[in-house]
Amino acid sequence: MKKLLTLLFFGIVFSCSMLQAQSYTVFSLRGEVKTIKGKSSSNVKLRAELTPETVISVPSSGRIILLDQVGSKLYTISRPCKGSIKELIAQNGQVQVKSLSKQYLGYILRQMSGKGVIETRTCYMDRTASVYRGEKEDSVAVDSTIIIENGVSN
Repeated sequence: MKKLLTLLFFGIVFSCSMLQAQSYTVFSLRGEVKTIKGKSSSNVKLRAELTPETVISVPSSGRIILLDQVGSKLYTISRPCKGSIKELIAQNGQVQVKSLSKQYLGYILRQMSGKGVIETRTCYMDRTASVYRGEKEDSVAVDSTIIIENGVSN
């Protein structure tokens, strides 16, 4: 009977730890961020679930924002690096960490599930836009910076 209770106890503890297993959801991307498995690599996709052991490669022009639902944290990796997510988070200089309130976490999850404004999230850090009204025409400039010097645009 004692062995049965011990086995049952460890079974419950193991199943609870599996439910609380750490995973990160990809909230935002910029550039060609890749996951690496052995010698092969593939592009990371929005809403993908990554484990702490997942090895990622962030190029110099890349950025990835990971959402930790269990810990209510947002991790931003914006420097060029390569390593497992667990190692990168442990290196304080590589990752910016933001603690989220339950309300903001719920807001982010609603956006990711399609119950919010998705356009702002998918364009986040990926596009910049400016609108100006000239004397002769209206125009919208996307993905560029317009410098106006002495009334002449470059």
